[in-house]
Amino acid sequence: MTATETDPETQASSGMYALTIWQPWADAIARGTKDVENRPWPAPRAAIGQDIAIHAGLRSDPAASPPRGLTLPTWYDPPGHALVRGAIVAVAHLSGCHHHSQCTPLCSPWADGPWHWQLARRHALATPVPVRGARRLWKLQPATTAAVAAQAIARSPEDADLDAILHRAMDSMLAKLEARFDPQAGLADIYARARARNQDRGGHRPADPRARPAPARPPAEGDSSSQ
Repeated sequence: MTATETDPETQASSGMYALTIWQPWADAIARGTKDVENRPWPAPRAAIGQDIAIHAGLRSDPAASPPRGLTLPTWYDPPGHALVRGAIVAVAHLSGCHHHSQCTPLCSPWADGPWHWQLARRHALATPVPVRGARRLWKLQPATTAAVAAQAIARSPEDADLDAILHRAMDSMLAKLEARFDPQAGLADIYARARARNQDRGGHRPADPRARPAPARPPAEGDSSSQ
């Protein structure tokens, strides 16, 4: 076993895990819907729950074809735009791994190998990071990990959609507050509106928060309560 083929369990603890994948499969993970990578061996336990780098190898799979009923982005090199090779093209979260015999119902249309590596939150890198690949699961050098991580901060489309929903909800709440209360009037306006609502409902009149409590009456001479 060469240095580039060192088992991940014996590699240095620093650095992100990486998996070399032939094109166009790497591109299908980075920019398509491929959410399972099929391998003849299970993912190391230490890698599950971690973000891993998707490395596009130098070789291509001439027999590549999408699962039945699915279409994918660029499968083969289109004119003037070759698929990236020999570089990190994406980061994916390795959320789990299970054997095909345990996959009922099928976890994904992409699942067809002995071991299904489940890839969630897949982020394509805007600028691929060139690096030499390796067999099995390997680790990036710290400098390469930093270069990949700097781009992997990008959020998934699902997270972006959630952010947009939250922003819209906050904007709506603020608009309602501004329409309900006059910020220039402050506490007096809030009190006046609350009092008007209670009067309309026949309810108890709320105490004016601006009113000061009446001073206590001094006890009169001969009052038994003062003895």
